[in-house]
Amino acid sequence: MMLDQVLAYFPPHTHPISLVSDPDDLLGDEQLLAVLAERGFRLIAEHDPIAVRYSIQQLLPISAEMPVIIVTAGPLDALPYDLWQQGYHVVLALHQFFPDIAYPALRELSPGQRHRLSAAQAKLGKPLQALAYRDSLDYLLQMVFAVEPGRLRSSADWLAWLDGYHARNDPMSPVLAQHLGSRLRQFALLASLPIDAMLQDATAYHRFVQEEWLKYLHKQVRERSEVAYAPEPMLPFEADPALHDLLPRLVRTGTLTPVALVNAATLPSWTRPAVVPHSADLRRQQFAEGVAWLEQQIAPNASAATSSLRWEQWQLVARRWAQLSNWRAAPDGGLDQDHLNRYHLLQAHLDEQFAHWLRANYATLATRALPVPHHLHHIPGWLAYQRQQQPDQRVALLVLDGMSLADWLHIRDLWQTRHPDWRIADRLVLAQIPSMTAISRQALISGKRPAQFEPTLLHNRHEERHWSSFWQLHGLAPDAIAFAHLATQREAAYPDRIQSRRIQALCLISSVIDAKVHNESQGASGWQATLGVWLHVNDGQHQPVAWLEGLIKHLFNLRYTVVVTSDHGHVEARGMGVPQEGVLVESRSKRARVYSNPDIVRVVQMQFADTIVWTDDGLLPAQTQVMMPQGRRAFAPAGELVISHGGLTIEEMAVPLITITQS
Repeated sequence: MMLDQVLAYFPPHTHPISLVSDPDDLLGDEQLLAVLAERGFRLIAEHDPIAVRYSIQQLLPISAEMPVIIVTAGPLDALPYDLWQQGYHVVLALHQFFPDIAYPALRELSPGQRHRLSAAQAKLGKPLQALAYRDSLDYLLQMVFAVEPGRLRSSADWLAWLDGYHARNDPMSPVLAQHLGSRLRQFALLASLPIDAMLQDATAYHRFVQEEWLKYLHKQVRERSEVAYAPEPMLPFEADPALHDLLPRLVRTGTLTPVALVNAATLPSWTRPAVVPHSADLRRQQFAEGVAWLEQQIAPNASAATSSLRWEQWQLVARRWAQLSNWRAAPDGGLDQDHLNRYHLLQAHLDEQFAHWLRANYATLATRALPVPHHLHHIPGWLAYQRQQQPDQRVALLVLDGMSLADWLHIRDLWQTRHPDWRIADRLVLAQIPSMTAISRQALISGKRPAQFEPTLLHNRHEERHWSSFWQLHGLAPDAIAFAHLATQREAAYPDRIQSRRIQALCLISSVIDAKVHNESQGASGWQATLGVWLHVNDGQHQPVAWLEGLIKHLFNLRYTVVVTSDHGHVEARGMGVPQEGVLVESRSKRARVYSNPDIVRVVQMQFADTIVWTDDGLLPAQTQVMMPQGRRAFAPAGELVISHGGLTIEEMAVPLITITQS
């Protein structure tokens, strides 16, 4: 296995400093990074020599027991000479591990896909001879993605494969996708399907299957009620038994949403997994399917230490959990006690396993900034990377302070309905720990780890300076950079600075959602109602969501690419009491308290045993210690129900990163 081969270069307790030339990002694999962390290695992956020096100072002392790996994409002799002289040298390259596969084809694989290739070769063997480029692409499709175009000859075959492919949340590169698409279009039964869209975008795939199912149902209604016209489906649901067999799986994975039909009982029996007679039944069925899927993913009967989910899979879990949480908190949810019991049991296991995963992987994922951001503080660098690809691109970062993933699901549905010309693409990144506004939003705007802005760690007063400094380091003039807090009044004007044609990097902060969250006193159900009013009711007094929509339209008119994100989510929590440590706490919130004195932490934790102390993660300043309640407790009066943030739940930590363009 490639994992073992790479790890062989890094024996524990041997080399204080390892210098690694890694042009193919082999050290970017999540599992590999976790094992290196277990062996005590700390990674430095900075492009700037000054940043490398700073990171080394932050990690002192360095020894064989506390070793450091310095990673560069270039040659080792380009590193500072004193480091080159004292370091243990390692050169990693893809062709060392897969010599029989064309190197340009190998470079199309993500770190996780390389791991799957290595596992497949360990099981099935390596190629018998060196492969040319196109043969290498075919080989990778078969070994990594378990797809042989010649065997996907029917719609059912294609959907069954796509369902498993999108469940990994680790899409193939455009080159591989284009190669597969060209091969599939040779088959007449697939040529009429939107293969490229279904392959590249899970949302487009889900939408297509749902629309085709609705066409089939409309056709049945037409035949039974003599409706004049219903469009013919492209998927042969009526005639293909393989699609009948596939239907329960499509519902279980969330690809297909069951449809409420009054005359559902008159349809063929094979349709029952995807039709219900009443809308209330629909919600209960969706909820049950979602819980069942999540139970498979996080294995409630297994210990947290045995969970093998990678960040790609955790993102799917976060999305499904966010949808379940919205349904659970909805006033018309119609869920019975059995549904709620399963939900709360699943919630406890989810909290335990996600917190365990964070402890093992949060710090190491901070080294994986490009081409896909993993932490909030990667986002400015990712925006700069996008501008390198398109130097004339104007970027506007719109931060909706406090917007959770569950909130975003509501907002996205609304915006897709109101603005069909908006193209919305989203992914998830990790908030900073603790997920407090002062720390997490500052990391987002500065592009730095919290240790790098220690003097301003506990306040947000220098965010404009941080934003400007980042972009000046990336070559923009001061007058090409703008930052503004958006007003919250109903009829407020948009900031004047956005009108300037010179601006290339714009950051706008909206506190509307966060202010509403902190004013909520009725828990998750109350927040659902408050959010619903904001999204759908123009009360004539408060700033409606339409104000933000108008702002985004205005930014489109000014030729901006709009990126929307949040600095943290939020969670419903129950009060466990409030520590009374006075001025000895540096910063306090209901879900996290920040200290610089470990003795004080020990004293407080003796009084509040159900807490976690987070420290020494390589991102926070060296002396900073964060105390957080375990699970869904809060530093609030005992029994009080609050909506807050700062802790380690997936709702607080999984933050949406959204790109919106206008078609």
